[in-house]
Amino acid sequence: MLRSDPPEPTAKSVLVDALKLPADDQAVLAGRLLRKIESRGARNAEAAFQATLLRRWLDTETGVDRGFSGAALIRKLRALTTPGR
Repeated sequence: MLRSDPPEPTAKSVLVDALKLPADDQAVLAGRLLRKIESRGARNAEAAFQATLLRRWLDTETGVDRGFSGAALIRKLRALTTPGR
């Protein structure tokens, strides 16, 4: 019986499979892909910048990065600039 190797995956076939994953797994996958694109940033600065923005948004949406409020930022800045601290 002849056996052939499975076909090479394509972007379309990988995307179809990825969209079947739970939302959290999709976010993890997207984040990893974006970090890979960012690491090549010197070659394509615009794509890397867009990838960084999307990754940061995904981190916030998925709870990886909880961020902080504007009021908290002001408190931190004041603490850093207050004499005697």
